[in-house]
Amino acid sequence: MNKPIISAIAAIGKNRELGRKGKLIWRIPEDMKHFI
Repeated sequence: MNKPIISAIAAIGKNRELGRKGKLIWRIPEDMKHFI
């Protein structure tokens, strides 16, 4: 059995923020379908 390849990229700002003014800094519909 082959092991799956898992890749991840993570980033946060200096103050551990993920967005700006309470919103994400980008919106990619293909990505959002995994969370909604």
